[in-house]
Amino acid sequence: MVDSALFRFLTTAEKKLGMYFGSNSILDVKRTLGGWQAHRYFFPDDDSFADRFFSAGNDKRSFHHFVATKYGEMRSIGWAAIIHEQCETNDDEYPLFMALVREFSQVAPSPNGS
Repeated sequence: MVDSALFRFLTTAEKKLGMYFGSNSILDVKRTLGGWQAHRYFFPDDDSFADRFFSAGNDKRSFHHFVATKYGEMRSIGWAAIIHEQCETNDDEYPLFMALVREFSQVAPSPNGS
């Protein structure tokens, strides 16, 4: 189990996407997580999983880099857009997102970001 407030939030939200994000769209999830990221800027925490998740896209430890690499995506369209393109409907997006988040959570970050 990942010791992370962000990870706990995402797994809790799986049960009621509309309540937490307003819809099933990964783009709404991305907007909500943008708010989470902004909150962390003003109120830092010790959530190393969130640190990695929100790292800049060119940081090889970031969730964006993980998703882009997995799907061979060379455009800078962001992880949410990559997931959106992989799914036929909005209802498919969050399950894929969470499968990727769980896989990402098991990848040990390297100390030098490579």
